[in-house]
Amino acid sequence: MNISVIITYSKSSVDHENRWNGLVTTLECCKKQTFKDFEIILAEHTRDGAKTYLPFRVDQHLVIPYDGIFNKSWVSNVAARVTKHDFILSLDADTQFGEDYFQKIVEFYEKEKCPFFNPWSKIEMLTGRDEPTPRWVDAKDMKAAAHGWAFDLDFYWKIGGMNEKYFGYGGEDQDLWERALHTYKSVPIMEYQLKHIYHHFHPRESNFPLNEDRARLLDETKENLDKEIARLVSIQDKLGRDKPYGV
Repeated sequence: MNISVIITYSKSSVDHENRWNGLVTTLECCKKQTFKDFEIILAEHTRDGAKTYLPFRVDQHLVIPYDGIFNKSWVSNVAARVTKHDFILSLDADTQFGEDYFQKIVEFYEKEKCPFFNPWSKIEMLTGRDEPTPRWVDAKDMKAAAHGWAFDLDFYWKIGGMNEKYFGYGGEDQDLWERALHTYKSVPIMEYQLKHIYHHFHPRESNFPLNEDRARLLDETKENLDKEIARLVSIQDKLGRDKPYGV
């Protein structure tokens, strides 16, 4: 079994050092894995076309130019189109995990035979800007696994991939979860604790602000999940292309 690890990243002049440190820590965690049959795809949205410097090589560093607000769904779909493997692990670019993480994911996948699952049960949110004290997030209390997804690529596209109607921070992971649950009827949770080394409370002046329309857009999807899945599948050739769909 092989894994394509997708990490989405948005460079910004606001808090760039914190974001970059988070990304490097996540990549270091990947490099330390005992399980070795994986590729790393870093999908980087950039306004100026410049590639972020990394202290070591990744398998694919996608530089995705777009002079607009970061769209995680679009960038994820761009990366999903170039994976070498059919099993995908999608990670936020500020997540920390042990050297056994990928091996545990493989074991869980082979045992449960599930095309889509939440690869963490708890996350320790560490201190950072606007986070004066650590806190815990339990997957049972958080429907959308915004810090990581694990899925078969064909299932991902079967439910329409990521929904590119979301711009900014919030809503897109929940949208994916709702469509996956509607189709698969269950989203298993793998017992594993992650650390989130820097929690993004994105300021309005960044290129990844809080999406004020996220609740409305999510309700729009949930009102008729079959219709939304069919819509996304029908425009699949437009998803993950040269700009977010609908722009």
